[in-house]
Amino acid sequence: FKSENDRDNPDTLSLKLSIDDKPLKDIIKQLYYPESPYVFSQIPAEILGQVYEKFLGKVIRLTPGHQAKVEFKPEVRKAGGVYYTPKYIVDYIVENTVGELLKKKTPVQAKKLRILDPACGSGSFLLGAYQYLLDWYLEQYKKESGKHKKQIYKGAGDEWFLKSKEKKEILVSNIYGVDIDRQAVEVSKLSLLLKVLEGESNETLESQQRLFHERALPDLSHNIKCGNSLVGTDFFHEKNLDMFARDDMESINAFDWDSKAGFAEIMQAGGFDAVIGNPPYARIQSLQESQPWAIEVYRKNYQAACVGNFDIYVLFIERAFLLLNPNGRLGFIEPHKFLQADFGVGIRNFLAKHMALAKIVHFGAEQVFSEATTYTCLLFLGKKKLANFTFANIQGTPEETLSGLASVSRDNIFSLKQPLVETKWNFVHPDKQRVLDKLYKQPERLSNVVRKIFQGIATSADKIYVLEVQNWGKKMLTCYSKSLEREIEIEAGLVKPFLMGKDVKRYRRPQPKNVVIFPYDLSKETPELMSQKYIKTNFPRGWDYLLENKSELSERESGRMYGNAFYAYIYPKNLSEFTAVKVMMPDIAQCPQMSIDMSGTLYHTTTVYSFIFKREIRLKPKYFLGVLNSKLLWFFIYNTGNILRGGFIRFKTEYLKPFPIPKLDLSNSKQKSQHDRMVQLVDQMLDTQKKLHASESEQDKKHYQQKVDILDKQIDTLVYELYELTPAEIKIVEEAR
Repeated sequence: FKSENDRDNPDTLSLKLSIDDKPLKDIIKQLYYPESPYVFSQIPAEILGQVYEKFLGKVIRLTPGHQAKVEFKPEVRKAGGVYYTPKYIVDYIVENTVGELLKKKTPVQAKKLRILDPACGSGSFLLGAYQYLLDWYLEQYKKESGKHKKQIYKGAGDEWFLKSKEKKEILVSNIYGVDIDRQAVEVSKLSLLLKVLEGESNETLESQQRLFHERALPDLSHNIKCGNSLVGTDFFHEKNLDMFARDDMESINAFDWDSKAGFAEIMQAGGFDAVIGNPPYARIQSLQESQPWAIEVYRKNYQAACVGNFDIYVLFIERAFLLLNPNGRLGFIEPHKFLQADFGVGIRNFLAKHMALAKIVHFGAEQVFSEATTYTCLLFLGKKKLANFTFANIQGTPEETLSGLASVSRDNIFSLKQPLVETKWNFVHPDKQRVLDKLYKQPERLSNVVRKIFQGIATSADKIYVLEVQNWGKKMLTCYSKSLEREIEIEAGLVKPFLMGKDVKRYRRPQPKNVVIFPYDLSKETPELMSQKYIKTNFPRGWDYLLENKSELSERESGRMYGNAFYAYIYPKNLSEFTAVKVMMPDIAQCPQMSIDMSGTLYHTTTVYSFIFKREIRLKPKYFLGVLNSKLLWFFIYNTGNILRGGFIRFKTEYLKPFPIPKLDLSNSKQKSQHDRMVQLVDQMLDTQKKLHASESEQDKKHYQQKVDILDKQIDTLVYELYELTPAEIKIVEEAR
């Protein structure tokens, strides 16, 4: 072995090893086919990286009983696991960052490019960037092959190849990475080194070693480093280091980008040319177990951490942007929730102030990761301020759509001005935005006309409280209990009709199939929990049932419910609100599914929202039912809300409250006529829906369905009239989705 004292981290171990040829030969033979079932020479480095990444999120723990348990690290378990980024996503991000930087550059200029993944994992993005560079350099050298005999050679079939020395030089010149996990760093290095060896043989390596007198593989210790990309050693300033055990300091793993241990030379030169990757997704509260110090540090150092329970990936956006040089480019894949969620206000304001958006490829509800339901986008930033950016709305299979993005309809890819600070980002086609802008000119919002929008009852133990009714009786009900897995009898006075999300349907009078045990007295101004004595005396069957479930009810909230009030709801909110006339809506649906409870007798679960309107408004709830079930509300929610897998929409309070509402003056004859006409149409719709779902013959069903369709169109037409939409604007609403 050759001495390596000229290296920062010389190999001193190999020089001291003494091993007999036979066992070494046996070990090596077992690593290769046919004694090994795997032909590693035929497996791409990317695939090996995927295999290794499966294990990066796991640790081996020794139990008190001396058993080895393989389990997820706490932060990985709470984030839902480790998911390998598909190659087509890596390729697209690399092409739109590294590819753009390489335009009009020579190989000599390209060697100065510095490409970073600040959370590199097993190195999938670095591998993608490295492969892109290898292909690019080869094409450049082939153009003037006579001048580049030191970089390329002709192999079998007169095909040109990069020499091993050139591949190593490209790697150490262009590719950089950081990860907090030491295993990940080693796997990333291994993946890149395997890529260096691709296409090489013993003969080519030996000839180049004889020629250049250097080892076959480069030292990547200067390129791929272990550290916490988000936390520098200033974390320890003014702290007593004696308070930190070695394990604590290694867990924090502070990393200074500007120091010699970091990337001082690159940062002094202005920063990185490209930052790419798939930063970790984890809500900050999920890191409390592994990083109890994190919230304080992140709030102090990052604008993106200014509010709420933020997600860690928004910090990576801010950090990565600051690591770019003045001409740098960033490309990340990450959840698109930050565009609208309250926790994203910090990073939105940061990016808006820097006018940094270059392109957003929004996948909506389409899925990129096969092993998890994660709603993602591709975010591209530029360090130079940009007046406009490109927004691409992906509709269809992400892989197929990305490959042909240049030919996508202009309805789905368009240019927009940089967004403003202090706003939620709802990026829609300019034509749709003009309709939204017109809606926003209405003087009222839904939040102005409702007294309250509230969720249903959170029992914290539905399988005990919610009973499926087998037989309704005036005084006694026969119900099925999931907790006891049998039928029980219970007094009607202790329960309330209870709707699940699937029970609330568009313009249909809900028919509850369940009841909820309701141990509260609503006769007083503030709902009070019924006493044990009162329940025993008036509802003995119900009391027996509660006693049978006492153990499980008491253990709710880590035992907080032990005591006399073991049967109480943990969060007894809005209990008196259910007696009002209310419009109800399931929280997830593919179109508005508003129904109405005119009797004030129906209660519901948390997957249903109720609207109670202000009495002083003087407009009837059925008027609002028609407006809220219209195509216009769907258009608004679809373009400003949160789209889920399968085209479902979240009808949450935060998305509903901003919906614009026309202000009607009932002393104005025209406006009163519009109001009354809406109420009349809704009454007809409710009656027709009832008859449709009671119909038994196909002829009757066809008749009533036709009537429902006609009424729907009449209601939509009246809504367009209320909002004074033009024919062109109506067409945009009708053709949306």
